[in-house]
Amino acid sequence: IFHIRNLIKLNYFKQAKSESNNIIRFCKSSKKYQNEGFRIFIAEFYELKAQALDGLKKYLQAFNIRKELCAQSINLEENTKASRLHNMATSYHHLKKYKEALEILKEVIVYREKHISDNPEDYIKALTFRVSIFTEYYEYNMDQPKIIESALQYGKQAYDEAHRILKDGSVLRLEVDVIYARLLMNLRVWSEAHFILSKVYSKLLNINQGRNAYIDEIEFMLATTSVEIGNDKEALELFEHLEESAREYSEGSELFSLRCQLEKGISISKGGDHQEAKMYLINAHDNAKKIYGYSEKIVLNLAYAVAVEDYFLENYDDSIEKLKNILPHVIMLFSENSKFVYMIKRHIIRCEEAKCNSLPKTN
Repeated sequence: IFHIRNLIKLNYFKQAKSESNNIIRFCKSSKKYQNEGFRIFIAEFYELKAQALDGLKKYLQAFNIRKELCAQSINLEENTKASRLHNMATSYHHLKKYKEALEILKEVIVYREKHISDNPEDYIKALTFRVSIFTEYYEYNMDQPKIIESALQYGKQAYDEAHRILKDGSVLRLEVDVIYARLLMNLRVWSEAHFILSKVYSKLLNINQGRNAYIDEIEFMLATTSVEIGNDKEALELFEHLEESAREYSEGSELFSLRCQLEKGISISKGGDHQEAKMYLINAHDNAKKIYGYSEKIVLNLAYAVAVEDYFLENYDDSIEKLKNILPHVIMLFSENSKFVYMIKRHIIRCEEAKCNSLPKTN
């Protein structure tokens, strides 16, 4: 179990799924399979398989596994039921059924709070998961400000509770800090997010005694906030280092590398060299499009970044054309009310205004 969990943590999803399947098949062939306690034990491997499927973006398959596990938990003890409901909320989250996920999670949090002395970590995990759901929910529903108000409220609660209950330096407390920092980044509170991430990063390096994909993700967030607070040189060095690290991943290296290239291009732009930034981003976008088409957000993010550079270079018509070209793909991948759609429409207006202001004045 610990081995497969580590595979998932390191993004080795295919291997995790394969090893989960092997153990499930082996257990099913055992005479003990009819024993209820043994079946509860096997259920842990089914959940690990579901997590591996999540990593492979096979969300419906993972949902079906968890649905079956919840159906089997009617006569089981309350803690097992709560765990399976929490996992079910994960599947609803991946399927972008946010209301259903939050409804289930509400029940889980009530139970976890009653038993906080038995397992404080499960209580904190439920609180932070609620923050993650609200944060993403807002990404897709920009027209509902109450969602982000809830995210802020619950984010601060989770952060405060984690620092109250968990020991300083515990891995879960550090994970809560990362989730809260990500929320602050979404709200463009860059300095506070950078401060939190700096502390998390140094502590994780000490705990882990080495690097892994999770620590690289923290460094990526740290580099992103560095760009926004004006530490362009530091950020560029971090992104170049992260691109090198990404090549060592067995899965997800291309996507992570492209994310680094996007942020590196933005960093070059922040330094004022918009022509260089544009050419760098165009190259990254072309590579991303060859790999993913328009099925990944990174392709659209890169296209948007190129259009922004056209704005800085005063190529307003080109910028507007690029933005209008990607808009249908963004709506299809997200929603009409998503934050991304709002950003594109707002930038088109900026281009139109700049274009009008650049025209010669007539009497």
